[in-house]
Amino acid sequence: SAQSPEETLAALKMSQAEDEAKRQAARPAIDLFRVLPKTCYREKIKLDKWSEKVAALNALIDAGGEQPYKLVAPSGSVDYAPLIRELRQVLGHTHFAVCSKALAALGMLAEGVGAQLFSNLRPLLTTLLALFKDKKVCNAAGSSLDKMFANVFSFEHLLEANDSIPSSLDEKKQKNALVRKSALEYLARCVKSNGTYGTRGQLRSRDAEELAKLSCQKLNDSDASTRKAANGVLVALLSSNDSQVVEATKGVTESSLKTSNPRAYKSLQLASGSANGISSPSSRSRPGARPKTAPAPTSKPDNSASHRAKPIAVSNRQRSVTKNKTENSSDLSDDSNESTLPAFDDAVSCLSALRMPNWDDEADEDGNTNLGILRGIASSNWKERVKAISHLTSFYKSEGGKHVTTFPSLFVLVRDSTKSFKESNFNVARALLEMFTAIFDVHATLVKVPEPCICVSATKLAVEKVGDRKLNQASAACLNSLCAVKQPSKVLAVATRTVDGIKSPLVHEALLGWFKSFCSGFGVSSLSTETQHCLIWILKEVGSNNMKVRKSALDLIGEVHAQLGPALQSFVKTRDLQANVISLVDKSCAANPYNPGAQQVDRPLKCLTKECAAIDSTGGESKTSSSLLSAPALDLVASLKCDCIAQISSTEGKNSWKMRKEGMDNVSKALERCGGRLSTEGKAGVSLKQLVLALRSSLSDSQSNLKPVAASLIGNLLSHMDDEAQAKFGKTVFPALCTASMNDIKASMRNASLSALSLGTERSQQDGGGANQTAVETLIMSLESVLTDAALKSSGLGDLLSMMDGRLKAVASKISPQKQLSKVIVLSLLSSKSGSRTAAEKLLNTCSEGGVLSSDSLDEQISKLLPAQQRTLRAVIPKHSTKDKELIATFKKSTTRARNRPMTT
Repeated sequence: SAQSPEETLAALKMSQAEDEAKRQAARPAIDLFRVLPKTCYREKIKLDKWSEKVAALNALIDAGGEQPYKLVAPSGSVDYAPLIRELRQVLGHTHFAVCSKALAALGMLAEGVGAQLFSNLRPLLTTLLALFKDKKVCNAAGSSLDKMFANVFSFEHLLEANDSIPSSLDEKKQKNALVRKSALEYLARCVKSNGTYGTRGQLRSRDAEELAKLSCQKLNDSDASTRKAANGVLVALLSSNDSQVVEATKGVTESSLKTSNPRAYKSLQLASGSANGISSPSSRSRPGARPKTAPAPTSKPDNSASHRAKPIAVSNRQRSVTKNKTENSSDLSDDSNESTLPAFDDAVSCLSALRMPNWDDEADEDGNTNLGILRGIASSNWKERVKAISHLTSFYKSEGGKHVTTFPSLFVLVRDSTKSFKESNFNVARALLEMFTAIFDVHATLVKVPEPCICVSATKLAVEKVGDRKLNQASAACLNSLCAVKQPSKVLAVATRTVDGIKSPLVHEALLGWFKSFCSGFGVSSLSTETQHCLIWILKEVGSNNMKVRKSALDLIGEVHAQLGPALQSFVKTRDLQANVISLVDKSCAANPYNPGAQQVDRPLKCLTKECAAIDSTGGESKTSSSLLSAPALDLVASLKCDCIAQISSTEGKNSWKMRKEGMDNVSKALERCGGRLSTEGKAGVSLKQLVLALRSSLSDSQSNLKPVAASLIGNLLSHMDDEAQAKFGKTVFPALCTASMNDIKASMRNASLSALSLGTERSQQDGGGANQTAVETLIMSLESVLTDAALKSSGLGDLLSMMDGRLKAVASKISPQKQLSKVIVLSLLSSKSGSRTAAEKLLNTCSEGGVLSSDSLDEQISKLLPAQQRTLRAVIPKHSTKDKELIATFKKSTTRARNRPMTT
């Protein structure tokens, strides 16, 4: 059949769009740094007049070609970092036109290059957000940030706690309401455009939850326009096409706004369309509504189908809607909603067919009616409900393996008869927990994973009741049984989110106590990808105002540290924690030392299902602490907000030493926030080497107080590198540090240099600690190169040799620079300082006993000395060469023959 004109036009437009997309993909990327020299950018950007700067920035933007921009990726010859630093400086210009053009240029770079500029553009986020306060550049700032989202930034980056949008929305830190409003409007645009462009724009349910929490908080902002913008973010989330995003947002809004801010909750319902959005309580029947009285049968019931129809009809009046979504169900599985569960009538029919004992009502000899399971579980008498649930538990304990397919029907029956497991009577709650435990035990016997909806409901019930001392053991047993058949990381994800919505400190304390027993039984490594999120929750509990909760959290931290060790301490450094929390965590870690073999211990409890076995076989659940809490390598220089290398190298003016100190302080603060290693590859390595060279120059600073600071900073830098990088950068700084540790007139400088050398030759705790043999060898060669006559007479040589003695004790094999080490020992033994000679003798004994140094290399160095010096050293170093041993043996034989020769008269 012929197409209509509308269909033909739509097909034509689609064809044109596809052709345009192919053309855009096929065009070559533009090398900006080849085009720029042909323009006026370099000449005019340095001029003071604002119009000249605007012309220069226009030339830069025109050099990027047509939109959407497509620029060459960074490489050895293409470095965008200097250009971005230059544009950052231009952002501070007083004229709005210059600032607007600089923002457009940054947006061009973000769109044209993408995620590879993250380390360069991430420090600019708060700077760009602050520009929203200027109405003249507000639109330009928004446009620039729009291009950075999905191309460079993801939602996770935008929601980071430090130097990101949440800190810009804090009313205590950001007083300007226009900035807060514009930042929320930017988030709303990001939500609406997620997934439409770029590679980092995907909105996950976890991100949606954080966005919803942040927006709910800002609904209490003092500024009306900010509150309106926060409402716009929530509406955008609820209008998403992703059902998981909508469900996560609903959960947050219901828990945060329904009671605390009902007016905002109602307006949100109206704005987002309440018909298909957040349902009101009146829109569905009350689950578990029970009849006040039960009709008593006049005769003993039989098992006929006609008689069983009556209780089914009664239960139809009390059932609730069966296709309800479970909150946070996406934490356990992507398909963990309840849409696949049977309807209530179907569930009752399925269970009736099992002909389980006590299913129907029975009359005793006196004519009294004993309610069966079906009517008993719907009774208003809690004793009848407990008895019915106990009958179900007993049946499935004995026969559950044969009827595993009926578990969804059992779940529907009990859920709709107990107000979705919201029972206030602790006897009923205990019966429910025992029922769930029995279900999971059956699945463990069959090595089968339960339905996700069952896991979610059981986890929530156990967490809510774990704080009740009468239900604590039953809750803990239920959680342990669940973790044996379901991946523990997913169970803990639901548990931690559930407890966040509970105010009672008893629940928090009890769950932390169970978590500690879980870590002992299952091991921290079983948490897999949820380790970091669980630790974030634990650290939050450490800061609790309740003393018992805080103590339970610290006990748990101690158990985790015993298994993860340095990886935990590195992770804590990356978090923005209060000083008292860090102090408490450090004390707990010190009281529970790291056990390196904890990851290989055979734990008494483990997950038995194929779900967990698949993770272990694919390496998803690594047994190493560094993989559980891995911190990305930090590009140190790129993370700094200013050009610290220029500051440290500054020598102009009388107060230049203040700039040098400020630069060192900025580097030191950045290192304190580094929980992992420093990046030493590519451009990061080149910039790091420049920083190290600048600090090496500061070792001979004219301001003597800065020299120890530079030495200590070098040691901290080396301690954040791997073994190979330590040795590589050590070649640059070890000679200067050795000279300073021996010859400097101030003890503070000698001690700081010695400490830097110690840190620079020590492996990180994540790698097992101990001496880094490659770095030790580099230190030996560096010391030999600077061991002059003045150094031999210095007072610091003995301390340096003692430090080397400690390092060589940990070296298990011979080292490469035999000649250099022998020369250091021989010359040090001839020092005029008794402390140096004593330290040299200890070093010699260590090398001889450990087999680190051969005797031939010592003899070779001694042979180069004057005869008097040789005689002095032979008193300390006996001859060990093969030739000398043969001469001594020959001398002994000749002496023996002379003694045994008979005397003649």
